[in-house]
Amino acid sequence: MLVEVDKMIAKFPNFIPAVLKRYVLAKVLKQPIKMISHLESLRIKNNNAPQIINVLGKMYLLEGENDKAIALFESIKTDTPADYWQSLANAYVKNDNFEKAVEIYRKWFEKEPNNSVAIFGMARVLQMRGDHKKALELTTRFKNELGGEDIKIDLFHIQLLITNEDYDEAAAAYDLLPKSELQRPYTKGLLGQLQFVDKKYKDAKTNLEIAYKARPTSENATLMMKAIMNTADKSAAIDFLTAHVEAVPKDQINLMILAGLQLSVSQSSAIPTYKKAVALNDSNFVALNNLAYLVLQQGDLKLAEEYATKALEIQPTNASVMDTLASVAVKKKSSTERRSYLPMQWKR
Repeated sequence: MLVEVDKMIAKFPNFIPAVLKRYVLAKVLKQPIKMISHLESLRIKNNNAPQIINVLGKMYLLEGENDKAIALFESIKTDTPADYWQSLANAYVKNDNFEKAVEIYRKWFEKEPNNSVAIFGMARVLQMRGDHKKALELTTRFKNELGGEDIKIDLFHIQLLITNEDYDEAAAAYDLLPKSELQRPYTKGLLGQLQFVDKKYKDAKTNLEIAYKARPTSENATLMMKAIMNTADKSAAIDFLTAHVEAVPKDQINLMILAGLQLSVSQSSAIPTYKKAVALNDSNFVALNNLAYLVLQQGDLKLAEEYATKALEIQPTNASVMDTLASVAVKKKSSTERRSYLPMQWKR
């Protein structure tokens, strides 16, 4: 198959469908990705043709090269909404630049207020940055004022209703979904959340597991953990989250949840997890503070002082960190250090 596609590309190097097919096959077969360099060459030869840049930017996005993708998309950006606007917004989101993503969708929405892609994209970004009510207002307007019909928005609207704890409305909206949509993993996840609210934990776990296996996101993992906690025991939840963070090592939220569960069972088992959290985010105050206390209990004064000092830089008046530093000073029998922290705490 690859040989045939390579022959086609050799004969027609500008034939984008063949280039895309070659890229996908290489990904599936886990072979070296050659099409990015091929497209870079085509981009230069074709004077930065937007079509080539659009495809190349999407490839960079799939490869996790978000900055390169953003640079390419921004180089061809105009005031007219286009296919790559959504890709550019996605690249901003992957770089945690939610403001720029919202700005893209806002401009799109202003020019095409009934465009379901723009509405869904903007609602999704609003939700990701924590503006759940604004996101719900947007999907509600699409459904009620504009009379829009889009199953993707219908499903996301139910999720936003659940997130905003409007469970009765969410259940009513779920009941109106077409039967053809009820077997989707995402829809099963919505049902699982509604069942969890109704304390039907066993049914909820079954459906949430379907959703998690289809998309092992941070949100789905947290939902699964809660379902397991209500159907099994804490050790089962710990086992599940341990496997999840091994598969998704950058999931900071569930790393911290796992560490909290471990802390309540065996303090020493939480230390490696908190260290992973700090490695991902060296400004994670809770992880630094807890690490300082835990390693202090193990007698590692130097490391305890190091973690506590970093935590104190983030929250300079936090009493628990001062407690830890004071304890380190006491154990080091350093009256100078003891005096430098204890009075600060007493003043509080």
